[in-house]
Parts: sequence; C-alpha cells; structure tokens
Amino acid sequence: ERTIMHAIALLSLGSAQRGRALAAVAAVGFRSTAPRALIKGEVDEPALRAASPFPIAPDALIARAKEILDAGVGTRDGGACLAPDFEFCAAVVGPLGRDEYLSALGTFQLEDA
Repeated sequence: ERTIMHAIALLSLGSAQRGRALAAVAAVGFRSTAPRALIKGEVDEPALRAASPFPIAPDALIARAKEILDAGVGTRDGGACLAPDFEFCAAVVGPLGRDEYLSALGTFQLEDA
C-alpha cells in the first residue's frame, strides 16, 4: 500500500523533480518489503536454482563464461580455455572438435571485425 502511494506521488511530480526523487531513492537503496507475487508466466527462480542438479553454481558459471569471453572464446589463448573434448555445435555448423574449431575461428579474424 505504501509503495503504491509512493509510485502515485512520483507520477504527480514534474520530470525534473521525478528524476531527483528517483535518484534519491536509488542512492539509499530503497527496496519494497512487500512480498512480490509472480507475474503470469514468470518462473520462481530461487526455487529452480535450489532444485537444480547442475554442478556449477550460477555465480561460478557466470564467472567462467566471462573468462572464456575474455579469452576470445579460445582465439586469444590458443584454446587453453577450452577443454580437450570441446565441441562447437551451431544450427548449420558442427559438431567441430577443439582443433577444427580453433582453425576455423582463425580464418575469421574476429578481433579485427
């Protein structure tokens, strides 16, 4: 109820005042304490994460993906970031083994694009 009142109050402000008010709210880290219902079609992400049998935690998986991207998906480190049994599969290409994939990527000169 209080959050709705704040939203209505923000809508009544002019754009400059609304911008300052939103910046002030962001600066203090305002978070609603009201429980949030799922939107139609939205999944319960915390429940799915808790039930997932995937062996890598989401934060660790994101960190690993960033490492791979930083290594140019194998182009900057000679493929050291890729597992020996790595396979590339796309809609119309593949599967390509690690060496075949690296050879193909070398012809594209992705860093120059």
